[in-house]
Amino acid sequence: MKWLFACCVAAVLSAAVAGNTERFLGTLEPKSAKVGYDSLRVNSEIDHREVEALGQKCGQFIEAHPDSEVVYELPTGVIEFHAVGVKPKVCQNAGAWKYIVAIDGETVFTSKELQYYDGAQVTIVVAVPKGAKTLTLITRASHDYDA
Repeated sequence: MKWLFACCVAAVLSAAVAGNTERFLGTLEPKSAKVGYDSLRVNSEIDHREVEALGQKCGQFIEAHPDSEVVYELPTGVIEFHAVGVKPKVCQNAGAWKYIVAIDGETVFTSKELQYYDGAQVTIVVAVPKGAKTLTLITRASHDYDA
């Protein structure tokens, strides 16, 4: 099953589940969500501008402005989590941030700040251990800039 996630700071996150079914993460209600500005938004254009990931319009995404922490309960059978963390065009002159993924409270992925990646986007792939209960998506602003 695939899941998708995005932020302003935008990210397309997907998680594969046994059987190769795909599903957008935004179809799940978060267990908890806190964002640094505004509110958690799903598939909502940022300032009326489209979000792009890997050179294509991103039709399904979650926006969580840094500093953010969004916790999802994992459905049974999730085996892998995929993401593309993106700095949307509307945010190109904004500050710097990084993406962090935790499973059951343990950090399993931490990106560099997005400006250090070609195109200000990073691909995230994380194996999800059998029996994992929660997936936490985190954005952290750099101390050098405001996001």
